[in-house]
Amino acid sequence: MQTRTHARIDTEYSADAVEFCPAAGHLDLVAVGTYQVVKDGALWVPAATASDPSPPEGSGGGDDSGTEPEAPDNSQQATRLGRLLLYSVGAREPETGARAVTERCRVDCPAVLDMKWLPPGALQTTTVVPHLAVVDALGSTTLLTVVDNGLGVTTAATVSNNKPGVLSLSLDWGPALQCVVGESDGTCALVELSESGSLRRVMEWEAHGFEAWIAAWDRWDRQKVWTGGDDAILRSWDLREDGAVASITSRKHDAGVCSIQSHPFKEHILATGSYDERILIWDTRKMRAPLVEHAAGGGVWRLKWHPSDPTRLLAACMHGGFSVLNVDTDAAVISPLVEYSEHASLAYGADWSREPVGRTESSIETLATCSFYDHAFHVWDGHF
Repeated sequence: MQTRTHARIDTEYSADAVEFCPAAGHLDLVAVGTYQVVKDGALWVPAATASDPSPPEGSGGGDDSGTEPEAPDNSQQATRLGRLLLYSVGAREPETGARAVTERCRVDCPAVLDMKWLPPGALQTTTVVPHLAVVDALGSTTLLTVVDNGLGVTTAATVSNNKPGVLSLSLDWGPALQCVVGESDGTCALVELSESGSLRRVMEWEAHGFEAWIAAWDRWDRQKVWTGGDDAILRSWDLREDGAVASITSRKHDAGVCSIQSHPFKEHILATGSYDERILIWDTRKMRAPLVEHAAGGGVWRLKWHPSDPTRLLAACMHGGFSVLNVDTDAAVISPLVEYSEHASLAYGADWSREPVGRTESSIETLATCSFYDHAFHVWDGHF
C-alpha cells in the first residue's frame, strides 16, 4: 500500500490551494483556499460531470490551460466567490495509524487564487503567531492573523492592485518581509510588509504578454525572482536595478508556465511546470536546456520540494493527478515514488506536512491535496 487516505472533505466551493502551516506549535494547521464562479445566483459547473469535467478554457495552454472555467454567455452577470478554511490534522493513533482532520474555522472572502504562510521568524515577536497571505480575484493581497489556535482569523493588512478586472494569481514570500505577486494582466508586483504592519506595493512591472500565472523567489539570491506566463515564457528578474530587469528568458516550455520553485537545499536547482504537461529541472547556470524533464500526464499547476528531503518533489498535475517524484539532479533522472489517484477532478493544490519525520529505510509522510470541480480536500499518507 503506497497511500492511505485519512480524510475526504467536501469544500463546497471549488478547491484550488492548500498550505500546511510551518510555524512551531501550529504544525497541525492546514489552510485550504476555494474559488467559485456564480452565475445568475447559482454555483456554476461545467456541462460535464464533476467526475469527468470539461477542461477549463484559456488563451494558450491546451487542454489544461486556465485557472477558472469560462462562464456561460452573458458572463458579465457572473461573480467569483471564495472561502478560506482552516483544518487541524490530529496526531496519529498509536494502534491504527489513523489521523482525524477537524475544521477549525471558515471565512467567506473573494475567490482565493493562492496563499502562503509567512515564514517562521520573519516577524520579531516573542510569541509564535501564524500569518497567512492570500491573493484573490479582486486583485488584493491580504495578510491574515490566526487567532485562538486556528478557531478564527483577523485581517492584519491588505492592499489592492487598483486595477478593476485584474486578478492576483500567485504569491511567494521572499526576504525582508517582501512577497512577489503575479497578475492576470501579465504584470508582477513586489509587495512589502512595513514595520507598522501595513502592506504596500513598492514595485510593478510588465513581466509577460498574457497572464503571469506564477511568481517565485530564488531561494539563493535575495535580489532575483522567477516568473512564468501564459505566453509560455520563463523569466528571471534582477531587482537590484531601479525596476525589475529581465536577466534570463527561456522558451523551452511549449505552453503556459504555471509552477516554479527554487530548490531549498541545492543552489542553482529550479523546478518548473507547464500546461505542456512537462516538469523541467534546471541548473540556473546553464539555461540553454534543462537538466532533465518528466512527462506529468497533465498540466503542472503546482510543484513543492520536500521541506527536508532534497530528492522529493510533490506535483499537482491537473488531469494527471498528484504524484511524488524522486529527483536525482546528479544523475539527471526523475522517477515516480508515489501516485495518489483518489481525487475525481483537476489536481490543483498540494503540500507536505511540516511535522518532522524520522528517516529510516521506509517512512510515512502526511500530505494534503485538493481538486477543483469536485471541490474536494484530502489528507493522506504516502509510504516511501
